[in-house]
Amino acid sequence: MDEHDRLVAALKDIIVLFSLMAAVGSVYHGNWLAGGGYAGLALLFFNEKQLRRWWRGRHGRR
Repeated sequence: MDEHDRLVAALKDIIVLFSLMAAVGSVYHGNWLAGGGYAGLALLFFNEKQLRRWWRGRHGRR
């Protein structure tokens, strides 16, 4: 991995962390819809590689 790859990985980790914190805060203050959206965003970034593999497998070249 070069420096750019490490930077991108660190930024994704930061996005996941802040999305989870925002989800917890939103749910705590009673905004369930926003909390679910933030949690979904965190899951999307956390499972990005598996999501891309699933999408390619489902909509791959024919």
